[in-house]
Amino acid sequence: METYYMNSGTPLPRYYPLPQFLLDLNISSTSNILYALLLNSANLSQKNAWEDEKGHVYFVYTIEALAADMKKGQTAIKNSLNELSKIGLLERVRAEFGRANHLYIKIPKDVELVSKPPVIESDKRRSVGQKSTSKKARYSPANNYYKTHNYHTRLVSEIDYSFKEERL
Repeated sequence: METYYMNSGTPLPRYYPLPQFLLDLNISSTSNILYALLLNSANLSQKNAWEDEKGHVYFVYTIEALAADMKKGQTAIKNSLNELSKIGLLERVRAEFGRANHLYIKIPKDVELVSKPPVIESDKRRSVGQKSTSKKARYSPANNYYKTHNYHTRLVSEIDYSFKEERL
């Protein structure tokens, strides 16, 4: 891999913010990264008003898609999802037969909050769901999941993540 030094004008490559409170928890590094990835999806759902009847933001992300995006096996992803659920940072709600499950990310009450980071688009995920309508739960048939998954991962902010190598 060819590299170059960062200077004051160098734009950053695409990244997922890792919440600091995760470093204080006794969970695996896979769970830490998975939480950051899920938090990014929840942030996009929040911007697109994907809310259930209680006003809770939800998102859809299959185990297969998570495994592909994190380059891990499905068993590792299931273990990390269970770990996050066990400590109360994630709730998984089973949908009706043939529908994708809803995921709800949770944030501890005693952590310091900051402004929202930009949502990062994944190049590999496909979109899910229909066009957004506020305050209504929308369902996506599981068999259409891979056809429509990029909808859920579009880059919301207009940040230019391209960079050019400068020679001094």
